[in-house]
Amino acid sequence: MKLAELTSSTAFRLAAVFACLFAAAVLLVFIILYVQTGRELENRLTVRLTNARAQFQRVHQRDGFNELAGLVADSASASGDYESIFVLTGGEGDYVAGNVQGGPAFGDVRWIKSTELKGLSLKVPAEQRYLALWFNLAGDGSMLIGLSDAEIRSTRDVVLRTFGWGLLATVLLAIGAGILLGQRAQQQIDRVAHTLTAIRRGDLSARVPVDGGGGDIDVVSRQINGTLGQLQGLFDSVNQSSADIAHDLKTPIGRLRQRLEGLRDGGGLPPANAQVIDTAITEIDQIVDTFEALLNITQIEAGARKSRFKPVQLSDVIASVLEAYEAVAEDAGMTLTGPGGVSPDKSISGDKDLLSQLLVNLIENAIRHCPPGTHIKVDLAARPESLVLFVADDGPGIPEAERENVFRRLYRLEKSRTTPGSGLGLALVKAIAHLHDAEIGIADNKPGTAFTVTFPAPSAIGGSAG
Repeated sequence: MKLAELTSSTAFRLAAVFACLFAAAVLLVFIILYVQTGRELENRLTVRLTNARAQFQRVHQRDGFNELAGLVADSASASGDYESIFVLTGGEGDYVAGNVQGGPAFGDVRWIKSTELKGLSLKVPAEQRYLALWFNLAGDGSMLIGLSDAEIRSTRDVVLRTFGWGLLATVLLAIGAGILLGQRAQQQIDRVAHTLTAIRRGDLSARVPVDGGGGDIDVVSRQINGTLGQLQGLFDSVNQSSADIAHDLKTPIGRLRQRLEGLRDGGGLPPANAQVIDTAITEIDQIVDTFEALLNITQIEAGARKSRFKPVQLSDVIASVLEAYEAVAEDAGMTLTGPGGVSPDKSISGDKDLLSQLLVNLIENAIRHCPPGTHIKVDLAARPESLVLFVADDGPGIPEAERENVFRRLYRLEKSRTTPGSGLGLALVKAIAHLHDAEIGIADNKPGTAFTVTFPAPSAIGGSAG
C-alpha cells in the first residue's frame, strides 16, 4: 500500500486519533503530576527550612552566640555535599562561620542560584538552587540557611523518565488499538466498496455481507442491500420489458418485410411501385437496426458485459479493424492509416468485441460524414497511468457547441440529417467507453475532428511502450 493510501485509510486515521487522545491524556496527567510533585517537595523544603531556623534561634537564645557559631560550623562540616548552606555573620556583617562566605541580602524565603553565593565549592552544579532565608539574631548578627533543590530535581528527572516510557507505551498501545479497531471498520467499508464495485461491473446480485452485530455499519449495509434489491428488480423489469418488446415488435416487422419482399418479387408491379417497396424495405431495416442498437446500448449501460472482461491488447483490436476497413475507406475515396511504428505493448481489461465495435463506429462515423479525399488516422499512445486511443480525420469537423450533443441517443447534426444513420453510433461508443471506465473526448484536429478514448491503468504484458 502506498503512503498516500495508508494515510488516507480509515484504519490509519482512527489509529492516529486514538494515539493523539491517549497521548494528550497522558500529557495532562504528567503535567498535573509534575507540577503537584514540585509544589509538594517545595513545601516540604520550606517546612524544613523554618524548622532549622527555629532550632538555630533556640540555641542562640539559650546558649548564646558562641555556641551558635560552633553549631553552625559543625552543621557546615556535616554538609559536605553542600545539600545545605550556612552563613553566620557578626554584628558588623563580618563572616563568622559556615560553608559559604555570603550571599545576596533578601527578606522572607526565596530561591537563590548557586552562582549568587560566595565561597561555594566549584563542585556544586551551576544549575543547583537553594531555598534560603536570612534571619536576625537580636543584634548579635544574622544568619543565612538554605536547602538544595537536588531532591526536587532528582524526583522530577524520575517523573520525566517515567513519563517518557509511559508516553511511548501509551502511544504504541493506542496505535495498536486504533489499528485493530480501524482495520475492523475498514474491512466492513471494503465489503461495501467491493459490493458496489461488483454492482458497477454488472453483478446485480451482489450484496453487502452483514455481521449481525447490530452496529451502525450493519444498519447501513442492510439499507444498501434493500436499495440494491429494488434496483435489481427494476433492472430485471426493464430487461424483461425490452426482451418482450423486441420479441413482440421484431416478429410483425419481420413478417411485414417478408410480405413486401414477396410482393416485390412476385412481379407484375410497375417500376415506380417496386421502387416504393424497396424504399419501404430499406426503412424497415433501418428501424430494426435502430431498435437493436437501442437495446444494445441499454444492455451495455447496465454493465452485464463486464463479467466477460479479460486482458485485451488494443493494438490487436486496431490491427483487425483496420484490415477490415481499409478497403471500405478506399471505396469511399478516403485513406485509413494506423499507428506509425510499434504500438504500445500493453493491455487493458475489457471485452474485445465491444472494443472493436467502438473503433468501428468511430471509423464509420468519419467515413459517413467526411467528403472524399479525407484522411482518417488511428493511433495509440501509452501514458504513465493510461492508454489513449485516437481516431482523427481532416474533414469538416464538429462545431464546438455540438461536441457534447453528438453522444446523445438519436441526436444528429443538421448537416448530417440527409446522410444514412440513426444517430446512435456515438451513443454506443460512449456506452462502451464508460463500461470500460474510459473517458471519451472530442478535440479540434485543425482541420477535422479528433476523438480520444482514454483507458485507465493499463498493465504491461511484455516489452516496453513504443
